[in-house]
Amino acid sequence: MVRPGEMLLVLGKPGSGCSSFLRTTANRPGLSLEGQLHFSGISHEEFYRNYRRETIYLPEEDNHISSLTVRQTLEFALRMSLHSRGRGEQIKSLAPTLASMFGLEEALDRAVGGGPIPGISGGERKRVSIAEILASASLECFDNSTKALDSSTALDFVNSLRTLTDAGQKTTLATLYQAAYFEEIGFVCEPGQTTSEFLTSVTDPGQRRIRGNTVAATVKTANDLAQLFRQSAAFKILKEELDTYEHVGASSNLVPRSTINHSYPVQILECLRREFQLVNGKRKIHYQKWINTVVLCLIIGSEYFDVSADAQGAFTREGIIFYAIIANAWMQYPELFDAHTNRPVLERQSSVNMYRKSAVAVARIIIDIPLIAVQHAWFMLAFYFLTHHSVQYTAGDFFFFYLVLWLSTLTFANLLRMFAYYVPNIEDCFRFGGIASTTTVYFAGFLIPVAKMKPVWSWLHDIGPPRYTYEALIANDFRAVNLTCSKNLIPRSTTGSTANQVCPIRGAKPGQEYVPGLQYIESFGHKYSHRWRNVGLLFAFSLTYMLVGIIGSETMQFASQGASTIVFAKERKKKSSPISRNNDVERSAAIVTPNSEKLGADVGSEHYLTGPSLTWNTLTLHIGDKKVLEDISGVPNRT
Repeated sequence: MVRPGEMLLVLGKPGSGCSSFLRTTANRPGLSLEGQLHFSGISHEEFYRNYRRETIYLPEEDNHISSLTVRQTLEFALRMSLHSRGRGEQIKSLAPTLASMFGLEEALDRAVGGGPIPGISGGERKRVSIAEILASASLECFDNSTKALDSSTALDFVNSLRTLTDAGQKTTLATLYQAAYFEEIGFVCEPGQTTSEFLTSVTDPGQRRIRGNTVAATVKTANDLAQLFRQSAAFKILKEELDTYEHVGASSNLVPRSTINHSYPVQILECLRREFQLVNGKRKIHYQKWINTVVLCLIIGSEYFDVSADAQGAFTREGIIFYAIIANAWMQYPELFDAHTNRPVLERQSSVNMYRKSAVAVARIIIDIPLIAVQHAWFMLAFYFLTHHSVQYTAGDFFFFYLVLWLSTLTFANLLRMFAYYVPNIEDCFRFGGIASTTTVYFAGFLIPVAKMKPVWSWLHDIGPPRYTYEALIANDFRAVNLTCSKNLIPRSTTGSTANQVCPIRGAKPGQEYVPGLQYIESFGHKYSHRWRNVGLLFAFSLTYMLVGIIGSETMQFASQGASTIVFAKERKKKSSPISRNNDVERSAAIVTPNSEKLGADVGSEHYLTGPSLTWNTLTLHIGDKKVLEDISGVPNRT
């Protein structure tokens, strides 16, 4: 039992269940609970429904949006934690205060970084994680939060927890892999051993030290240790406290409230503000994308610059439209990286009740609208006028082309993002997204005309958005075109009469020296009257993908919330290796949790390393005026 204003230190060797204990205590979903767990007399089921925001669990790993600065990260956390009234002034003062508390003043305007993006150090990133959630929860669980912190910063962190716990009457639980009861039953604390190290060693049969023939000598398993505790005076005192607590009953001071501070529209607005900050932070990437778009359009557009508006250029003009559709669609594939890269961040922040994950999904859809609009503005200026100079078009034709292409690209973006919300890894997301987009494009009506599609595959033509985009754009382009073919009439005649001649393209009628554009496209099953109907269908497709994706973002969970593990790769066994089958390195992969001192057992008398080796030669180290190392050399497996 832990009361308000108290701190509980959870100790145990890595893999012993410390993280699972903290997650259970923080009332995280997805765990099987046996026994009883009460918060101020309230069952954990009711507490999760009505007071979820009162518990916070900070996992061991640091996941942040790497392109945001430390200031932007802290200000976003404060905006989502504080109530709307007067929070603008509070945020301006609290963000520097939090940074000062954790020694981040000089890093406020630097990117958090992570992965390929440079930023602050690992220790500073850990401090950002801690500062981000120190808001208003009554129960805070920190899982190895001093990992990557130096001893001075770790001490400052613990002192800050003590101060915040006392001032806010919070309940704080923490595991820090860095005790009179155990000494009484026979465990020995060696000279120079810290209290936390001693308590951790009690749980490890390989490290514990026992004094003589005491009760501790009978302890072999965790169950033995638990049974011994139940027979102690400390357990009797705890039992009396629990009985008193149960008689007091549930606290009357708790008032049910929303699990999140702000309404759903406010969450979307704040997430949208962060999306704008992300775009601004990655503006060079967008500039490069737009420049590449213009260069590509100039190259392709110059290739189609001389396409004639007669029968000979009809098929080529269809190819121009088809290229415009697929080029802009495939430019949306980088969206998959953002959705997957930031997924752990969304999982963590939603788990501490900053916002609903679907609010981020909606914000991303909204930010896509102007970004795709700007991309298409450059595309149209560079591509449309180069490929349509020989065609008589109006402003209405131009803007209709722009509208349909923009809506088509937005639909593709929503389709790919939908897969990102349902698929666990980036490889499968590209696989499923690629299959879906390629299939719909293949059956759009250009590569395989509608009349030549087999009935068994025709349904793929009907369910694909590119089919409606292609029909709308081809109807728009061929509306005012007459495909002349006076030089290519068949059969050839020198009499000057065309009564028995016909154009050698689809849709032609005997006696006509040209084929009207609408007559030509109708021979393929396309209709001009479907233009605005197709716009509505594209909007419906986009809305459907968007809603399904929002549901997936809210319901699916892939990121782990427990302690991290380090998996050491297995080295491929050489054919000449003398090691016996029983000692085969490949037959056991070492999975080690952080701070474990046992990185694997020796195999025979040799050490097998994975990855590149580190060697050093004539190494000398000076610290001040002292020479600590002089001409030290080292080679793996040797001294």
